[in-house]
Amino acid sequence: MPDAVAPLAFVADLRARQLTASVVLDAPCEGRPASRVNWIIRQLENAPTDLRITTSFCNARETTSLLLGDIRENPRGLLSPTDPQRAPRCFELALTRPLGLKTGKGSGSFVRENRRQVIDFYREVVQNLKAWQAKPPKLPDRAAETPETPQSGPPPFAAVEGRDIGEATTADESGRLEDPET
Repeated sequence: MPDAVAPLAFVADLRARQLTASVVLDAPCEGRPASRVNWIIRQLENAPTDLRITTSFCNARETTSLLLGDIRENPRGLLSPTDPQRAPRCFELALTRPLGLKTGKGSGSFVRENRRQVIDFYREVVQNLKAWQAKPPKLPDRAAETPETPQSGPPPFAAVEGRDIGEATTADESGRLEDPET
């Protein structure tokens, strides 16, 4: 899908007769782990309760996976069971539905049902998702930039090695600067 939050993946399991539509979102890079989980849950307020969310963690092979209905009751269930302070790396959102089994072009056919499921997944889950963006950096307050005591005039200048202020120098063959008078 052009301009979607992330690439969509669709897997048709013919043996189990299921179609799984999924999308993988990178987790925020700032905040506590619980805040990062809440970020994705807030975006899924209108998603179906049988949406499965799988969390992968930084520097770990373990993952956690729960249905959205269970996560709404206990959001901390998506955190790492071995280390709740481990930051989530990404979230996979997956929705599994039965395959269309009939042949042909009519209602319940393989192509029509799977096409409908793909469009429904995009409409119910992916369409309203936004990728995480870092907050823009803040500039320091203006009061910190202004000096407390204003200066009365320009800074003093001094003549250097017999030159007057503003007198030019020239470079010799080695690239060093030298006085034109010497």
